[in-house]
Amino acid sequence: MNNFEQTLSKAMRFCSTKEVCVFDIKTKLKNWGVDNSVSQKIISNLIEEKFIDEQRYANAFANDKFHFNNWGKIKIKYELRAKRIEIDSINIALENIADEEYSNKIKSLIENKLKTTKESDFQKLKAKIFRHLASKGFEPEIFSKLLNPKLEEHLKEK
Repeated sequence: MNNFEQTLSKAMRFCSTKEVCVFDIKTKLKNWGVDNSVSQKIISNLIEEKFIDEQRYANAFANDKFHFNNWGKIKIKYELRAKRIEIDSINIALENIADEEYSNKIKSLIENKLKTTKESDFQKLKAKIFRHLASKGFEPEIFSKLLNPKLEEHLKEK
């Protein structure tokens, strides 16, 4: 078995354990010390054999980061762009996140932050939660509509 076949086999094993994109496998091959020309052949083979599928990767990445990391669409899009995923694939992956589920996630994050924040001043509390949601990659134009009612309700209860 030659070096190409061994490296291809190793790359196939790597790709079969989790979803990867071309950027991930290029990085892995570079770390393994694989020559660029061999790397390109391996990547072409992996794509042809469906070990790598950028759309499948984008869908899985967006789904996982939304559900498990509580990331918003801005952060997901940014991270996928950093992995050189095509914008069309990113948009399709983001469209798979249901609007109602997205709103519910924002409401849940607001409620959790309200429980853990001791601030009682409306503006300071709003600013804290605004920064928290923005840092998670949620769109201000979306969460702003949900934030004020939750804040008013929370402050009435105190």
